[in-house]
Amino acid sequence: MKGISRSVSATVAALLLSGCIGLSFTEKKHETNRHVSIGKELIDLRTAYDEGLLNDEEYKAVRQQILKTDKMEETEKSANQKEKPDESE
Repeated sequence: MKGISRSVSATVAALLLSGCIGLSFTEKKHETNRHVSIGKELIDLRTAYDEGLLNDEEYKAVRQQILKTDKMEETEKSANQKEKPDESE
């Protein structure tokens, strides 16, 4: 049973970290580059759930993490746009 649990955990980690989110660190700046859309991540997650690779709890946890990451990125974009002066002025 532990082998199955580890396999599921590895699958979840692979879904989250398999290039869906690429992190780039500089001296003072943290940048997140999305190579896969949120929609594609959610579709892949649902496929894994439908195939029985994740239980309800795991599916909900990973889904919330994907949506939370998206919301954080939108907040950062909004804040960055407010900081930049309007070039048309």
